[in-house]
Amino acid sequence: MKGRGTIGVVASIAILSLLFGLWAFGQDESTTLEPEGSLSTHYRYSPFWTTLEECQTTILLHNNHTEDPLTVYSVLHLEDGTPVKLDHVEIAPLGMASIPVNETMAKLGFNETHFGGAVFHYKKKYGGALAVETMVINPNENLSYSVPSYGGVAESYGALTESESYKRRHREHALFRLPTDDTEVFFALFNSSNERIDVTAHLEIGGKSEQVAKVTLGPKQWKSVRLPRDLPAESSGKLTLGRKGLVGGVTLEYEGPKGALLSTGWVDDNEAGYSNMMSFVAESGLRGQKLYAAQVMLGEQHDVPEPGQTLNVESYLLVKNVTAQRVAAWAEFTYTQNGVVHSTPIKLGNLKPGEIQEVDLMKLRKRAEIPKDVTIGSVQVEHFGPSGALTGRIVSHSENLTYGFYVQMDNHGSGSISGAYWSLAGDMNSLLTVQNVGEEEDKVTIELAYNGGSFVLPVISLQPREARTLNLRALVAAGLTDQSGVPFPRHALEGGVPHHQQ
Repeated sequence: MKGRGTIGVVASIAILSLLFGLWAFGQDESTTLEPEGSLSTHYRYSPFWTTLEECQTTILLHNNHTEDPLTVYSVLHLEDGTPVKLDHVEIAPLGMASIPVNETMAKLGFNETHFGGAVFHYKKKYGGALAVETMVINPNENLSYSVPSYGGVAESYGALTESESYKRRHREHALFRLPTDDTEVFFALFNSSNERIDVTAHLEIGGKSEQVAKVTLGPKQWKSVRLPRDLPAESSGKLTLGRKGLVGGVTLEYEGPKGALLSTGWVDDNEAGYSNMMSFVAESGLRGQKLYAAQVMLGEQHDVPEPGQTLNVESYLLVKNVTAQRVAAWAEFTYTQNGVVHSTPIKLGNLKPGEIQEVDLMKLRKRAEIPKDVTIGSVQVEHFGPSGALTGRIVSHSENLTYGFYVQMDNHGSGSISGAYWSLAGDMNSLLTVQNVGEEEDKVTIELAYNGGSFVLPVISLQPREARTLNLRALVAAGLTDQSGVPFPRHALEGGVPHHQQ
């Protein structure tokens, strides 16, 4: 993809939110520049997989190279860190491969239920060639989870790259909203390093914080926490879950190599069939005074999940002050109507240290601050605090809780994007949103790769601050063609967005 994005992917509908601005995206942490002719080992890490009988876990691998094949070596680590080496995988240029975890582990003799993290590596002159995503689906409960992978950890199987940060304490933040009284909070912790780390987890609700877990993880070990089930016996009971509409957060803190702790999480209600991701953001990665989120849905979403169907969606903005001082902040909802970009202000005010604020975005429509026919837009948050003082996300779900969506707010635009996964397989659909967060008009080229080829969508022109959402299933049903008028191939059911540089 070329333009001036980052990604969020969830549940049975894949959500690809891409932000483009006038500045280039910083180099991926997993990418190192080597001397001419040399090869280096590059890593991707996933913090979750399982062989639970009721779940089907599939690891998706995508080769972002347009011309070179890719050989990927995969290791699944059990809860105690024991490595299970899998056969290497050869992936054609722009191609995809999948690892059916349940079947693979059974063939290797692991018939009991296991959980853990995974490590993937390949040898190339430059990094950025591999994208990894783990899909976990529980069809009986109508639950599904999409777990991203990470690169650039401080240690690659023994070699600390940022030893000066080893004794520092690192923090990660996640935000959540519970749509029912019975929604629970789950998070998984994976130590990607070869050093022991001690992790503490704090639950934050209503301006109060309480330690809810203290975990020691050896090298490549994995641990999970489910709340309220795993609340410690000595818990004061000040903070309780089990309330519809409850907003809160989880903060993880550890001492060790920078990036050693990889985390993922979600909220779920098995009875309601509801699930939604809960992404963790490293405090060290927060920067700037702005946060962006594209693909914010309000009300009636036509042709979702299928052409001819309508899904009613409500969305909430969550913002947290991660500093020890008050931070003045404000936000705006931006949308396009009749070809003109409009913005509606959102009041946030002064956020106290650690405070989490919630904004019900549907109320903007109910108060006629946003026209009733506006069903999608973007959110920008700004503040006067220190660089990286705020983190935020958009939590969305359908009224019947059948679908959950999330968008992790980002603090930069990008000149290119790679690794986003799209799918039209089975009942899957992919909604792809591009937004120009800059102050000049921009043009975006989107290439969808699949095994055996790629498809280049018509160029999209974006005014400053404008966002555009593409419903891939609806577009294909309507006769989508590429820039040369060639129809979208019927056999292309899933793939990725290959790496491009502007």
